[in-house]
Amino acid sequence: MNWLKKMLGMESSKPRTMLDDVREASAKIIVSRYRQLGRDSGQAPTAATSDEEIVSIYGKVIAAFREAGKQRGEHVRAVNLNAIVWQFLIMKEMVGIEFMNEHLDYEIA
Repeated sequence: MNWLKKMLGMESSKPRTMLDDVREASAKIIVSRYRQLGRDSGQAPTAATSDEEIVSIYGKVIAAFREAGKQRGEHVRAVNLNAIVWQFLIMKEMVGIEFMNEHLDYEIA
C-alpha cells in the first residue's frame, strides 16, 4: 500500500508513529466499508474507482462538509457525512471526477 503511505504523508526515512498506524488502519476500514456498500447495493464504488480515489474523495467530501457546517454553525452527523460521501462516490462513477468536484463546490457554497 505504498500509495496509501504516500497519500498519508508517510516517508520511509521517518520512523513510523502511532498516528501513521491509525491513518493506515482508518484508510483500510474506509475502503472496505465503501466497497462492501457498493457490492451490496450493486452501485459504486466499483473497480472503476481505486482504493486511493475512495480515500481521497472521502477526505475531500468530509472536510468540505465539516467546514461548511462550521461556517454555518451547524453540526453534520457522521452517519450523514458517510451517506454524502457514498453519493459522491456514485456520482464520480456516473459523471466523472470533474463534475463531482464542481458539484461538491456547489453543494457547500
